[in-house]
Amino acid sequence: MLGYQSTDKNIYDQKFSYYGLQDGKHEGTLGLISIIPTIRVSKLNNKIPIGIGLGAGPSLSLGTRVVEKPYNFPSLLSQVNAEVNVPISKDKNTSMTFGLSHICSFFGVLNYRGRNLGHHWYTVGIRKKI
Repeated sequence: MLGYQSTDKNIYDQKFSYYGLQDGKHEGTLGLISIIPTIRVSKLNNKIPIGIGLGAGPSLSLGTRVVEKPYNFPSLLSQVNAEVNVPISKDKNTSMTFGLSHICSFFGVLNYRGRNLGHHWYTVGIRKKI
């Protein structure tokens, strides 16, 4: 997963953070390499073809996590994904996905000097069965 972050709000004290990157900006590119085993239900029932999924696993972050400033958390974190799947083709091989991803310090185990990291984001995508 590759994404771009832009924020000024620090999640620890819910105040605006002025730490930012070296150039003073509160933005950066973040990459995640994750292994997320996911349980998916392809449809809730015959009348409602919407599917759901839930998964969790380890995640290695690369790049800049701007919301953690001024702390320096380890790159290995845990990740939880939840998604909703809506078919957009008649053969149901293509679907639109809407998800919520959350990375965190795994209940404080992967922390920095007693501080926990956690942030989340929304995703939108298209899934095609092959």
